Amino acid sequence: MTVSARNQQVGAITLDNASNNNTFLENLEEILISKGIPFDRDGNRIRYFPHVVNLACQAIMTELKADPRAPALSPASADPAHLDECARYAAALAQDPVGKCRSTPS
Repeated sequence: MTVSARNQQVGAITLDNASNNNTFLENLEEILISKGIPFDRDGNRIRYFPHVVNLACQAIMTELKADPRAPALSPASADPAHLDECARYAAALAQDPVGKCRSTPS
């Protein structure tokens, strides 16, 4: 958690998306407002960006595990200028490069 404060004002708090952080901010908002310090649990919160990126990467990996060739074979990638590239991409993903990296002895 990162907190920045100046002159009895809280600037921003950086937290990840865990639900207990929502509870923390609700309680902090009540305490600070009761002491006359302006604070908005949503307006003073900055989501921890690396955590958001991690969640996005996990979602992508889940989709690739389900069918790694689906993005390359989707109608959206049917642009004639890129058909060869998409076919090579789909063939490479069919070889399960992520699985091979995970199973490589260290």
